[in-house]
Amino acid sequence: MVLDLDFANAKMIANQAVIEVNPGNHLVQLATQFDYFPARDLFIANGKTVTFYSQFSTSNKVPADKLHENPTIKPLLNKDALIVSDSNTKIYQNDTFLGTGAAIVDLQPLRNTIRFVNPNFGSKEIEVSKSTLFSVFEHYRKPQKTTAQILSTIPGLSQAYKRQYLKGAAFLVSNILAINLYFDATDYYSLEKDRFKVLVEQYNATSNEQTALELGNQIEALQSEIKDLDSRKNLLLGTSIGLYALNIFDAFWSKPKGGYRTNNFNIEFEVEGDATVRFNF
Repeated sequence: MVLDLDFANAKMIANQAVIEVNPGNHLVQLATQFDYFPARDLFIANGKTVTFYSQFSTSNKVPADKLHENPTIKPLLNKDALIVSDSNTKIYQNDTFLGTGAAIVDLQPLRNTIRFVNPNFGSKEIEVSKSTLFSVFEHYRKPQKTTAQILSTIPGLSQAYKRQYLKGAAFLVSNILAINLYFDATDYYSLEKDRFKVLVEQYNATSNEQTALELGNQIEALQSEIKDLDSRKNLLLGTSIGLYALNIFDAFWSKPKGGYRTNNFNIEFEVEGDATVRFNF
């Protein structure tokens, strides 16, 4: 809320908040990170209460993974901490199972160990208190399927994005090797064809029988070599295309460990005060 255009002293308020101001005319403006309500002129008489009401658009709704940014979460939930996770992760506090997917907790005065157990990424835990300073302890999220498919255009990149590093390296190296061998074979094939043309021209131009016989033998041997080079070049081209297609197929159909992200939730919670701890599996 901004009072009398004093943006430097804007206040964070909740629904049904009561603000004490001096009597007289005041400009009041309400805003959220998604929407705002134009400034309104209110006259407040001495000893009177005026209700200021704003109807924000439906886009103003805060998704669950943004609740930690809401400064009114403590009075809203009457709890110290909000934990939001994906459906695969079990949440514990001091070895007490809280649930899967989401939990709200009261922090104990002395010992608070929050533990996350994920079937694909193991167990992680952190001790927190109401005086814990801001820290990000882990930052990993499940891959998105669309992103993995887009990255498939570069061999190995989609696999690396899905944390399949060995497979990604294998696809990258094999594709680079195959395409380099193909281009080397293509260059050698072109050189030998040019040499073949020169020999044919020399053969047609010579009038010496012995020279013509030697050139004929060279042309015959080179012609056989060129056919082999052409077959090798085509084989390497097919191999390169096949490896690239296999990379595309793998990027589209192989799933990362733990599957793809099915929502935009982080595993995170807000502690009353200034601490935010995030675990992203």
